Amino acid sequence: MPKPTDGKPPTPETKGAAMSEFSRLIAVEPGMGAGNEASAIEVEAGPEERAALAARFGLLSLDHLSAKGRLHVFDGGRSARLEASIAADVVQACVVTLEPVASHIEDRLAVSYTRRQTAGAEGGAAREVWVVHDGEEEPEPLTDTGIDLGEAVAECLGLALPPYPRAADADSALASLGDAIDDKERKSPFAALEKLNRK
Repeated sequence: MPKPTDGKPPTPETKGAAMSEFSRLIAVEPGMGAGNEASAIEVEAGPEERAALAARFGLLSLDHLSAKGRLHVFDGGRSARLEASIAADVVQACVVTLEPVASHIEDRLAVSYTRRQTAGAEGGAAREVWVVHDGEEEPEPLTDTGIDLGEAVAECLGLALPPYPRAADADSALASLGDAIDDKERKSPFAALEKLNRK
């Protein structure tokens, strides 16, 4: 199993990569396989990383984040595909009452990567063109530093978060708010003036 870096500050080998709150770099090498021979991967965010990701996504807390799957490598290391399942426990603020709302998230991610050569014919390198079919997302660039598994998992989490978390009493709170607004409007002098104008 390839061993991702542990999210520590960049070393000379990894400083060229964009570091995120949850970084797990893994180098893609020609000898890595695909299918049944794909490399197994497993990552989990530590406490400081979870706190940083909670701030990034506006969460009250991120109590757990992990992913488990496989990294398939093709074309002698020129392209790869990451397939994994993620699990997370998050706490968000209710959009109505701001009360804490806990959620358990399970989702799957699938990301393709490819090396893109941009040198022209005079530079001696062939130009690689990636054809994107209907419904297929354009691959992410594959660099010499490899793939940041942690950032891929973080991005998947961001997309999987409930967009409008609601506490159990959100509906009753909304109803009470509506009644309060109606009562305030009935007592407003502008409401009385509007009734006179309608006559």
